[in-house]
Amino acid sequence: CGVVYSSSAAPYAFRVPSSAGASARLVVKGLMFAGFSEAAVVLAGGDNHRVQGNQFGGVPFTVANAQGIKVTTSSGNAMIGSATDPELANMIAGSTSSGITLDSIAGGNTVAGNLIGFAANGIDGLGNDGNGINIFNSPSNLIEYNYIGYNHQDGVGVFGVDSNYNNVI
Repeated sequence: CGVVYSSSAAPYAFRVPSSAGASARLVVKGLMFAGFSEAAVVLAGGDNHRVQGNQFGGVPFTVANAQGIKVTTSSGNAMIGSATDPELANMIAGSTSSGITLDSIAGGNTVAGNLIGFAANGIDGLGNDGNGINIFNSPSNLIEYNYIGYNHQDGVGVFGVDSNYNNVI
């Protein structure tokens, strides 16, 4: 597992810009992220992204990420984690804001089977300073089978008039 670390507080490690067309797709697997001032992974454009099997935060001797993953603007249909394969779960902990933010009007994202707010051992708390998952004006997302705890605000926060048809299981 490789470590992607920003000691200079770069805004992100990977970013798909809002200008990316619908055929743009990012797959991020098996990495550790720390030290990013916006979010380690920002998905603002494209479609059908996969962020699986990564560790966001909780990396010893590093600075926290502001957020682990942010899906925003025109991006949608992202798969974050997996409901059926535990090896594809992400660990998202210790962010200075929310662990995952979905504020995409495109919506339709799935956040499944992740460990949010826990240390790497899966037992001890290492909460995010905001919500574990923050949904703002993002419709039709599926949040299922995640282990969420120890966050300083809500486990899952759903806000905004356009946050319709979200399912939390």
